[in-house]
Amino acid sequence: MHEIIGTNNQINISDSLNLDIRIFGDNNTIDIDKTCNLTGRLVIYGNNTTTKIDKNVRGKIIVDMGGSNGRNADFCQFIIDENTTFGETHFQLMEKGSKIHIGKNCIFARNIYVYCSDTHSVIDLDGNLLNQGRFIDIGDHVWVGRDTHIGKNISIAKNIVIGWNSVVTKSFDKNNCIIAGNPAKIIKENINWNSNCPDMYLTKNPDAKVIG
Repeated sequence: MHEIIGTNNQINISDSLNLDIRIFGDNNTIDIDKTCNLTGRLVIYGNNTTTKIDKNVRGKIIVDMGGSNGRNADFCQFIIDENTTFGETHFQLMEKGSKIHIGKNCIFARNIYVYCSDTHSVIDLDGNLLNQGRFIDIGDHVWVGRDTHIGKNISIAKNIVIGWNSVVTKSFDKNNCIIAGNPAKIIKENINWNSNCPDMYLTKNPDAKVIG
């Protein structure tokens, strides 16, 4: 199901893509590679937004840009690089000009929330805004465990494992780490990960030792 209300909206997707797209605004661009296999929804309230999803991205995504109560997500960007998989991940961008970027070869489990915006404003006693949402940048080859929440204005380095039920509220610039907890922190360094289950990994890599 697609519902498009507005002018000059450019949608480049495969006819077989099972993604519910709704646009309420003008000059928005959606470019999803024909090799993608995605379900869920992409709803845009705003103008001049860009959605670009590279090849072989698959799974279920729920993307909300802006909202029906006058929150126009003008000039937002939502970008997913190639070969990334989602169990079920919810994305939210409400602030004008904000951006979510997901790197290549990532795996996201189920019930994950990646929110680049807060629903309400936090202000200091002089009336100054404290919680403007601007970006989320997740690097290549990041494995995000289920029930994880990732907040605004953070970046995650490459080759990271985020343990399940984690709440990520700050940036992690060091590669090859496991981060976990609420709030998330580094719990192990000098690691990498492989998408095969442990038994299959050992079958394919018979010289590997089991040390943990």
